[in-house]
Amino acid sequence: DTADIAIPLVRLDARPLKLTSARPSQTFFNIKLSKNLKSYTLSANNKEPLYTSFGPDQENIRVYNPGYIVDSLLVNLHAVDSMLNRIDTSLYVKFSQRELKPEPFQVSNNGFTASAVNGTLTGSFKINKPLAAISFDTLFYKIDSTKIITLTREHLRYDTIHNTLTITQTIDKRLLVKPQVEPSNSKPQPGVAVKNTTINSKYRDYSFYAGEATFISIDGDSSKRLEAYAQPSTLENTGVIIVNISTKEPKYIIDLISQDKVFDTRYSTPTATFEDLPPEDYTIRLTLDKNGDGEWTPGNYYRREEPEPTKYYIDENRNQIVKLKANFEIGPLLIAF
Repeated sequence: DTADIAIPLVRLDARPLKLTSARPSQTFFNIKLSKNLKSYTLSANNKEPLYTSFGPDQENIRVYNPGYIVDSLLVNLHAVDSMLNRIDTSLYVKFSQRELKPEPFQVSNNGFTASAVNGTLTGSFKINKPLAAISFDTLFYKIDSTKIITLTREHLRYDTIHNTLTITQTIDKRLLVKPQVEPSNSKPQPGVAVKNTTINSKYRDYSFYAGEATFISIDGDSSKRLEAYAQPSTLENTGVIIVNISTKEPKYIIDLISQDKVFDTRYSTPTATFEDLPPEDYTIRLTLDKNGDGEWTPGNYYRREEPEPTKYYIDENRNQIVKLKANFEIGPLLIAF
């Protein structure tokens, strides 16, 4: 007579992890595995640096010519899949001797935000091949026609494996709010480069810019001009969600999810406050981090290891969706596990 029975299922790719091919392709050398990888390391036998990244998916690893490889180079590959199966092997990397045209260099907007609530600039660029150089003179956030925030190396984090460039910078939040009259004693925080100059009107206010040739790839080609609009968020157009956790587990992960993507995360805190949120529908997920590695572990059928338990916030009406409106604070919402 039981009406509802929930049987959680996890889809695992249990195929063996194998090296399926390794050969030159265009201006790079491609190593293909039998399935997607969780991570890998690739090191040259001569201890020289290598330029590598995932290809269009995480089954492929691309090795780019660093300039010193004339014939072939012995490299050591260590790869791990989602079920923690491993490969440790060595292979020779060799590049085509023909004159080949490199694939077009592409830099795309991966999402940018500016917060007038806490004075932060964040965002990321997605790049399709490794970088050789960055020109910081043409990388900035424009506030208006007289003020720009310059971005420097210390504000960028380059994930070479996934070819993602992440920007994180804290500034004086007063700079992101346009007052009716500028106070004479208003000064930016020390260490933040603010240029007071007249900026060409072609640049839109409240936008991140990477000018032409800001990024130079390993193949020597340069990026096109890129603009990413980011209107500063304020208390009036954002909201807050507060979550309380009741569990005896010492390690756990709290994920705030929007549009099927993790929007923000907190770790092992009994009260998680998510601020500066755009008004959207959210779900909240609690993962018990049994092995303490800071991420959900799917388990392994062959080793009889179960996936780490997860639980979603559900209200008294059995509704999993949290609808947040602008200038609202929701919570504290309780998840007990």
